[in-house]
Amino acid sequence: SFEMASLPSAFKKPWTNVKWTDDWPDDASETPVRTGLTDSGALLTQHFAVWEPERQKQTLKRIRKKILQEPTEKLNLKSEAGIRNTMLVLRFLHDLEQQLDAMNSGTETQEGEASENCDEWAGMEFFCRPWVIAADSNTELLRIEEFVDPLLRGFCGLLSAAGAPVLAVAAAWLQMHSPRAWMQLHSHRLFGPSWNPCKVQLDAGYRIDSGLSFKEMADACAKGLSVGMVKGDL
Repeated sequence: SFEMASLPSAFKKPWTNVKWTDDWPDDASETPVRTGLTDSGALLTQHFAVWEPERQKQTLKRIRKKILQEPTEKLNLKSEAGIRNTMLVLRFLHDLEQQLDAMNSGTETQEGEASENCDEWAGMEFFCRPWVIAADSNTELLRIEEFVDPLLRGFCGLLSAAGAPVLAVAAAWLQMHSPRAWMQLHSHRLFGPSWNPCKVQLDAGYRIDSGLSFKEMADACAKGLSVGMVKGDL
């Protein structure tokens, strides 16, 4: 298992190309997540050192809460498009959490040790990969990505120069973990979230199946009851 790292105060400065609306929490016990808006109006969420399954679930819960309590131009419960987008994103986050639960179901034994049948790297890479969620081919709604501070990125660069990835891949094979997942996680931390992001086009995999009015669908979203109204899967 991993210990929760402390957030370096030197890296709390906002990015120049993002309007941060909710910066890192001051309370160290809270899940370290910050949110903002990109130039295109998409909701950007960054998490820091969220490696354990329970913290991953807390992060997704906080993102859902953010979407409902602080709407954006594209994710809201006021307009027809905003309601549809919100329903699709909430269903995606639900499926993302379900997939993480399945991947992490054998993370630990009753004695608190890692299960031999669990691939910890695959679950961590799946959560930490940069996600770009779009309603269609032109409308980006949400980004979820890991915040990698310059020290960690520099450390990854040193490991690469020293040939550590080759050794780690060999170790991953011996430990029955996914070497591909380890390499992808290492590469994203080295090159940043713009390198090979995981893009999801919601209208290609989901459809809203409901005879309710938009007001009724908005009420269902607010009450956490809209997931079943969206058909499809991740």
